[in-house]
Amino acid sequence: MTKVEFNWKYPRKLEPVFDYQGRYIILEGGRFSGKSHFLARKFLEDRLYQDRDLLCVREYQRNLEQSNYKLLKNIIHQYQLPFKIMSDRIKSEITRSEIIFEGMNNITQDNIKSYEGFHDAWIEEGQNFSISSFELLDPTIRQADSKIYI
Repeated sequence: MTKVEFNWKYPRKLEPVFDYQGRYIILEGGRFSGKSHFLARKFLEDRLYQDRDLLCVREYQRNLEQSNYKLLKNIIHQYQLPFKIMSDRIKSEITRSEIIFEGMNNITQDNIKSYEGFHDAWIEEGQNFSISSFELLDPTIRQADSKIYI
């Protein structure tokens, strides 16, 4: 397997995320606190070494520009990471892990079943995420060792 070296610095306050064993990880902070950049880098690094699909969701998403797709894409380009960027997803060229982007407004009880194989979920803009959306998402992300990041 290709080894990609990372020399990323993370805010000290976010470092406990690396060792946390719980299912739910909630990051708090205002704008410019580094939460999104931290998680984006962590998720990209994880997908290079582990076959763990990631579902990025937010309450409402009309297009990919309303998601962290652009942030992930920029980091991939900046560090020349081995990912294939497609119009609707990002895929690791090493592990084949996928990162998919969805708005909960587009998900129903029936079509959420297609995400059952996903290991992780990233709830963007968690302060706007409804309880009913969480109740729909939570039982879907159920692989062993799965995590939901908010």
